[in-house]
Amino acid sequence: MPTQFACPSALFPALPAVTLTAPEGWVGTPAPGSAIAVRATVPDGEFAPNVVVTLNRYLADYSLELALSGLRTELEHYPEHKVDEPFDAVFGEDRYVVVNTALTHPQFGSMVQVHAYTSFVRGELKDVVHVVGSCAGAQLARDYPLLQQVMESTRVSVS
Repeated sequence: MPTQFACPSALFPALPAVTLTAPEGWVGTPAPGSAIAVRATVPDGEFAPNVVVTLNRYLADYSLELALSGLRTELEHYPEHKVDEPFDAVFGEDRYVVVNTALTHPQFGSMVQVHAYTSFVRGELKDVVHVVGSCAGAQLARDYPLLQQVMESTRVSVS
């Protein structure tokens, strides 16, 4: 007899719901692979500071150390890059591991990215929420506080 499976269900739970609050003048920018992507509106030719949230599902033994290792590997594609030491932060009620990175992008030049990871074990699975804020290095003083504000507004709910 055939067996029907469903998502969401106890075996296959729905991915977490995510919200964030962007400042006035920021717009939503749907992007493949993202749960949420927002950016500032800026003059033509200027890099728009942005925040992107992705949701990924792994087996329950997946660690955020593996996520950080993957990030370091990804950044090795850029000849000039720097990864700061990770630190812990709390956004709302959720604990995140956060790491600041800097790189030179062939199209956009000097960039700073802030990566924040949190996770939720759900039976045999672990859902990882990855929040990334990006800005141009030349606009760091202006844009980093905005990235921080948007990222810290992130709220995750797991049903």
